[in-house]
Amino acid sequence: AFRLGPGDEDVARTLASYVCQGATRVALLEDGERREASYLRAFQEHCATGGVSLLSPGSQLAWDDYSVLIWPGEAVEGAVILSRLRSSGFKGAFAGGMELCSHHFKAFAGEKAGKVICVLAGPASPPHDFVTSYQSLAGTPPGPYAPLVYDAAQVIMAAIEEAASNGHVTREAVAEALKRCSLEGLTGPITFDEKGRRENPPMRVQTATW
Repeated sequence: AFRLGPGDEDVARTLASYVCQGATRVALLEDGERREASYLRAFQEHCATGGVSLLSPGSQLAWDDYSVLIWPGEAVEGAVILSRLRSSGFKGAFAGGMELCSHHFKAFAGEKAGKVICVLAGPASPPHDFVTSYQSLAGTPPGPYAPLVYDAAQVIMAAIEEAASNGHVTREAVAEALKRCSLEGLTGPITFDEKGRRENPPMRVQTATW
């Protein structure tokens, strides 16, 4: 298997190194998925002063005591949880991975979402030509995953072309071509390590308040 985007561990470390610089009290919200463990390890490592608590989002707590709450799960569920937390007095930042950068999250979180922190894979903004072409086809601006999906298609096409040039368009031949992949995508340079993970996957932290 080949991974073009950053893994949960990469996202968690990037988010933790940013959040733990100034946060006084941080909690990780349980989402019932395996990625929860990656986030917990990263925040325990980076938030050396106060550590990080693991809490259920349904807990009856004084949520305003926390400066940052981390949500490692999906966009819509996270938006619903954030709305409930704001109603319960939480005034801090709500942080997570690429899901929190999505249009779905913003649409469901509403106008009182407050401060949101998320991690994006790729440049600050995709090329203008890509944005306009995407919007003309889809009718909406590209979301955070769109550049990765585009790059994935380009990588696969290049691997198939290489396999075809050698006369063997098989799964094995395409996989071998992927190992040798080296191209410049919308999200930056693309090469893979021996385990199929992208080398130096691009990541950046984005903050927004609405």
